[in-house]
Amino acid sequence: MSFDNSRFPFNPANDFCGVVMQQGRVQLDSDWNEWLAELSRRIQAGTLDTLGRAAYPATTPYAFQITASSPGGTNTVTIGPGRMYVDGLLAENHGDPQSAQWDPALAEMSGSPQPPPATDTAAIDYTKQPYMPADTKPPGNGPFLAYLDVWIRPVTYLEYPDLVDKAVGVDATARLQTAWQVKLFDLANSPGTTCNSNIPGWPPPPSAGLLTTGTVPTPPSGPCCLTSGAAYTGMENQFYRVEIHQPGSPVTGATPPSPLAARTATFKWSRDNASAMTAVTSIANVQNSLGNPASQLAAQSLGRDQVLGFAPGNWIEILDDNLEFDGQPGELHQIDTVDVAAKTITLATTLGSHFAPGDTDPKVHTRIQRWDQSGQVYEEDGTTVWWDLDTQGGDIPVPPAGTALMLENGIIVSFDLDQAIKPG
Repeated sequence: MSFDNSRFPFNPANDFCGVVMQQGRVQLDSDWNEWLAELSRRIQAGTLDTLGRAAYPATTPYAFQITASSPGGTNTVTIGPGRMYVDGLLAENHGDPQSAQWDPALAEMSGSPQPPPATDTAAIDYTKQPYMPADTKPPGNGPFLAYLDVWIRPVTYLEYPDLVDKAVGVDATARLQTAWQVKLFDLANSPGTTCNSNIPGWPPPPSAGLLTTGTVPTPPSGPCCLTSGAAYTGMENQFYRVEIHQPGSPVTGATPPSPLAARTATFKWSRDNASAMTAVTSIANVQNSLGNPASQLAAQSLGRDQVLGFAPGNWIEILDDNLEFDGQPGELHQIDTVDVAAKTITLATTLGSHFAPGDTDPKVHTRIQRWDQSGQVYEEDGTTVWWDLDTQGGDIPVPPAGTALMLENGIIVSFDLDQAIKPG
C-alpha cells in the first residue's frame, strides 16, 4: 500500500484485538493503522469462517449472476447486482444507477433493494464494470469460465480528489477500497468442459515469489554512528518498499545480460513506501536538455519539499487506472529537468503509445510515482556491480537465488521461489 506511513506493525500472530489510547501520549499513525488491520482481519476471518470461501446472501439473489445473450448478433454479457463474499471480503455490484431503488433496510439507493425484486432490473454490462480497464470486451466466442476476482486496493487523493478536505486544503487520510472484476477464462482448448472437470491452467497458482531482507556492515559507517561497523547507516527511520515491476523469471547467470532477455523479472524500490506521488494533467512532446525527443508532464505538484519531491535524475513511474486494473505496471522513466515555476517535468525519453500527448483523462487518474533506485546497483559485498541504472534501464533485474543486492545504507534484499508452489 503506497501510503505516507511510518510503518505497519500488524502481526496476526500477536492475537491483538484492539488498540488502547493512553492519556498524555503522542498519537502515531502506526497505532491506528494497526487497529484498522486488527478489525479488518477480524471481520474477514469471521465472515470466511461463517460463510465459507464464496457465498452470496438470499437478500441479493441476483448477485453477480452472469447472463449471456446475442441481441442482433452481438455477444453481450451482463452481471447481476448484489453482494458476494469471497475469502471473507465483501464484493458489491451496485448495479445500474439508473435502475436504483430505495432500500429501506440500508436506507440508501440500491440496485438490490429489500425486499428483493421479482426480476433483475439493474444488471450491468460486462464492459461497464467499475474496476475494469476502459473498453474491455469479452474475448472471442468462448466458451468461457466466468469467475470473480476480489482484492483490496489503496486509494489516495490522486484517485479520489474529495479526500482533500476543503477546509484545510490537504489530504488528512487515505482509504482502502474493495475492488472486483468478473473475468472470463477461455475454454476453447478444453472442449466438453463441465463444472466437474479438471481444467488445465485453472485455478491460476499463487505467486511463488519470496523476498528476504537484511542488513550488512557498510564501512565507513560515518561520524554519526555510535558503533563501528554498524549495519543500517541511514540517519532516519525509513519505510522501505520493494516491488516487482516486470513479472517473469530471475536472471540465471552471474551477471544479467544487457539488454535483458524477454520475461526477465525486475524490481524497483522506495525509501518512503513509494508515497511521493502527484497527478499528471497533460502530456506534451518536447526536446530534453540534450536536444533529443522527450515527453513533458504538467504536474499537479512537484512534492512537499526537496526530500519528498521530484528532481532531475529521479526514476518515476507513470501509470493510470487502466494499467492498474489490467494488472500491468506503469512506464519507468528518468527525469531530465524540472521547471518549478511552470510545474512541469521533462523526461529523458518519450512515453509509450499508452500515454498520448494532450490533456489527460481525469477519469483514469494519470499519475507519477517516485522510486529511489539510482546509479549503480551493487551486490552484498558493496563492490561488485550488478546493474547500472544510468546506462541499462530504471528497473533492476531479479538476481538468482542466493545473490543478495544492496539497496542503500547497508540494506540488502534477495529473492527466491517457494518450491512447494508449482508454476501454472
